[in-house]
Amino acid sequence: MDELLNEVQILKEKVKQLKDKMIGEAQTKEWLIRPFFEKLGWDFSNPNDVLPEDDDSTGKRADYAFLVNNSKKLLVEAKSLSNPLTDEKMIKEKINYCNNSGVHFLVITNGELYKVFYTELKGQGSEKLLFGFSLSDNINLNLIQLLSKEALSEDKLLAFAENFKKRKEIQYALENLFANGDIKLVNLINNTIKEKFGHIYPKDVILENLEKIEIKFKDLESTLTVNQVETKNKIPIEVKETDDVKEYKPLKTEWVQSYSLYNKFIERLREKNFDFHITNRKHYLKITKNQETICNIVQHKDFLKFYFTTDYKSILNLIPNELIQSKQIRDVSKIGHWGTADTEFNVKNEKDLDYAIKIFEFVYSTK
Repeated sequence: MDELLNEVQILKEKVKQLKDKMIGEAQTKEWLIRPFFEKLGWDFSNPNDVLPEDDDSTGKRADYAFLVNNSKKLLVEAKSLSNPLTDEKMIKEKINYCNNSGVHFLVITNGELYKVFYTELKGQGSEKLLFGFSLSDNINLNLIQLLSKEALSEDKLLAFAENFKKRKEIQYALENLFANGDIKLVNLINNTIKEKFGHIYPKDVILENLEKIEIKFKDLESTLTVNQVETKNKIPIEVKETDDVKEYKPLKTEWVQSYSLYNKFIERLREKNFDFHITNRKHYLKITKNQETICNIVQHKDFLKFYFTTDYKSILNLIPNELIQSKQIRDVSKIGHWGTADTEFNVKNEKDLDYAIKIFEFVYSTK
């Protein structure tokens, strides 16, 4: 495990070095994608392991087909490092290619971001996404190892996917029972209440309260390790009350640009050994020190909106004039916004992150 982590860290550094070089697809495959899969046990010189440019019955092809015992287990579509992997038409075409080839799993990657699709999931295109990860974010070796030759040989990826599929289908059924106020569910709840407390409630009272309950499954990524995948059969579930609105999910992984910026921001804070706490609010993330807010973060598709709890004028010396003149940073003390903070800063790229870190350091020092 430690050896794999070291190898992935090396690739992570290589991604950083190549980011600004605008390398093409062929270079991305040679310098990033192929080394990644080689570290996972795939031999690109062995036709029994990897078939390059493999055609389906219609003549369409994937960049690589990975085989186990002469059977195709995984198809890989490679794109250039700069490709955001958001082309829905392309995703659907490659999933159709999987269906034509009788392969359940598809990886679409740009050498940094890896998206893994399972064709047996309901829906189309991105709805069939099983999981994804970025080498530039916090590394999840459990997910990465699911793409190894060993894991595919032992059907661990398939077991993981089937557990995920069961979870999604059960979650769908439960959510519909709660949302539609199924009379069987109402009766079951009333019977339980009567046994325990000696009374029942009218149907409308139960339905009103059911609307305030969210069924939340704990994420399989955090509850399953590679070795547990084939034996874990209980689906962890948490039922919790909400404030009439389902809990806001601040980070959308499909918004690759802003999701990556957030993870890099948090990673850099941890590298500097800041002592902070992150809280999920309904519409934003809040970062605090000793229960005092330092900043709030709102995710947009291509950028992050930071709200720092400091006077706008106090940090102007930390920011270049062009950002001030373009109003990328501005005083919002008299403007409505999420959370309580006076200075707004739109972070669009890694250079902006440098300034966000400087502002964070300044505000942190005042708490």
